[in-house]
Amino acid sequence: MSMNSSPTTPFVNYGLERWEAARAAFLQGKAATPPVSKPVDVEVIIDKIFGQSSSEEFEKVSLPMMINILNDLWLAEGEA
Repeated sequence: MSMNSSPTTPFVNYGLERWEAARAAFLQGKAATPPVSKPVDVEVIIDKIFGQSSSEEFEKVSLPMMINILNDLWLAEGEA
């Protein structure tokens, strides 16, 4: 505890306030809709991952899509 006699300001949890506002908007159906991923060519993604050239830029791929691609590739290698 501080020996200062200066008044302290009460703690305000701004993160909780923001979360509660977002939850209230979600429950009322006013929440923003998540962006929709555009379709990607799985073969192109795999070629870019395992290709020799590292200078190529990747298309934006959502995390769930990338996990599915890598999981399918891992399972296919296990069957070989």
